[in-house]
Amino acid sequence: VFEQLLVLGPQACTCRQTMVTASRIDWVICQLQLGRLMRMTMSTHADRTTLKLVLAPGGNATQQNGLAVAWLEHLRGTLDQTAAVDHGHRKSTGEAFVAVTLRPVPVQ
Repeated sequence: VFEQLLVLGPQACTCRQTMVTASRIDWVICQLQLGRLMRMTMSTHADRTTLKLVLAPGGNATQQNGLAVAWLEHLRGTLDQTAAVDHGHRKSTGEAFVAVTLRPVPVQ
């Protein structure tokens, strides 16, 4: 796989990173639809935007997460316009932490 990425160049790496990040966002959306609680922060910088999502270990099926789901679906739809890298992990307490860094893709 690494050799293939070398042949395809840096755009292949960006595409692969975007696919991984899109999958992670899909997982978060699924968790929200199941009623999990989430805390989200966003920081903007001159060259990037950082999102931090923290999913609580519990939740309930009556939790209304429609706005968060809609926002994340929109974000997922714009990933092709960015170089996205995510750093997701789960803590032993059941809390899940996902950090996504988005950088604009240079126009060529």
